[in-house]
Amino acid sequence: DTSHMATLHQNMIRASDAENYELAARLRDQQNALEAVAAKSAVVLSESANADFFALAIDGYSAAVSMFLVRDGRIRGARGWVVDLELERSAGEVIEYTLQNIYVDEGLTTPREILVSEIPDDFDAVTEVLGKLSGHSVAIKVPARGDKKALLDTALKNAKNSLEQYKLKRSTDFTARSVALANLQESLGLEKPPLVIECFDVSHLAGTNIVASKVVFVD
Repeated sequence: DTSHMATLHQNMIRASDAENYELAARLRDQQNALEAVAAKSAVVLSESANADFFALAIDGYSAAVSMFLVRDGRIRGARGWVVDLELERSAGEVIEYTLQNIYVDEGLTTPREILVSEIPDDFDAVTEVLGKLSGHSVAIKVPARGDKKALLDTALKNAKNSLEQYKLKRSTDFTARSVALANLQESLGLEKPPLVIECFDVSHLAGTNIVASKVVFVD
């Protein structure tokens, strides 16, 4: 009930304030699970609505995605991811990779409508691939108003919260990272700690088939 949800939330805040982030994460997951179960009994859209919602929060080399799966107007599933990006990516790129991972790699059933917070890069190609994969037309769009926008805004709030929690956890590793970077700075004789390290490699076969790659380390 609502009182139990409130208690979970308060305990999560206390655990976070006490820097017991493992307990805070478990309490957060319990709260999210209970909220998801409660949401399944609520009609959020018209009963004929079948759509998937993807909201993205991105900050530098970190990104969080929140997904709602709506069938017959009700939320039938909720998922979330927080990832470190190997390169600085645009929001459109991350959404494109997300849709490919969910529908192509994982094989989740593709609805006729996909609502996103950002239009994916290569929009036409993504739409065509998902249409061929599912055997029906697929519309990918950003809702501008109404219940669909409100639901996407909720997913976006979830994504932002997840990203904030993730970055908070990373900040607790600051001391250990600082020592390691200071040691690296001293060993390499650098004027400042190498907060961002970019490594390049170019390979070729007798001057042909040239391929270049970059690996980035942040903090």
